[in-house]
Amino acid sequence: MKIYRYPGRLFVELAGGSFGEVAPLLGRSQETLDEAEQQLRNLKDALFPSVTFALTPLPQEEIVWPTAALLLGTPAEIFGQAKKFADFKVAKVKVGHLSPLEAAAIARDLKDHFCLRIDINSQWDLHQTQTFCSHFTPADFEYLEDPPIGNFGFPIASDDISHPHATFTVWKPTVRGIPPSQPNLILSSAWESGVGIANIIRLAHFLNLPQHPLGIGTYHYLDDDFLKEPLVFSQGNVTIPANLRPRFA
Repeated sequence: MKIYRYPGRLFVELAGGSFGEVAPLLGRSQETLDEAEQQLRNLKDALFPSVTFALTPLPQEEIVWPTAALLLGTPAEIFGQAKKFADFKVAKVKVGHLSPLEAAAIARDLKDHFCLRIDINSQWDLHQTQTFCSHFTPADFEYLEDPPIGNFGFPIASDDISHPHATFTVWKPTVRGIPPSQPNLILSSAWESGVGIANIIRLAHFLNLPQHPLGIGTYHYLDDDFLKEPLVFSQGNVTIPANLRPRFA
């Protein structure tokens, strides 16, 4: 096994010419990059989640999977991104940094073009969430992601598996390792490069998950994806080639 280190991430070259990525997410992962590298060089039984994800053998075949656009930033930036990703069917909009009324204005304009996932990101309280929801019906969104605990009558997604009202579970393999296969599981990125993001898609295929659009929209905001050929997106679908060709190998 070869290990390549870059700022914020490690890549491993596995048997058969496949590649994994170790990229602990600051503030979310239990391990640091140095701890993960030490473990890679002296593998133990209980592996960190990011190491487990990087070392899991995944199918080396072409895969096509639906994805969700990621819209974030100021209202003007969100609308600009919505135009850029107009061919996507599903969009995740990060609104926790906005007021409920600002978020409602954005959602009203976008909901007829996209199936919306509204990501509150645990930043609103109960009153703020109720204020936002009062402008819509449950049919307007695919789900609300990480709202405060409460029953709003809307479908809810959460990365907290103990959330009492969650219909969908959002799972970051880099942060949490390999999940059990379940119908309403949506895999999500944690700012991995194109190598790690490709492996999230391969993992969804390997687990035989329903083809819910994956939350890998961080790919479009990367400064460098470390691939010789960027991942190809068309009509909201991404195609993963049978063999990745990273620049460092």
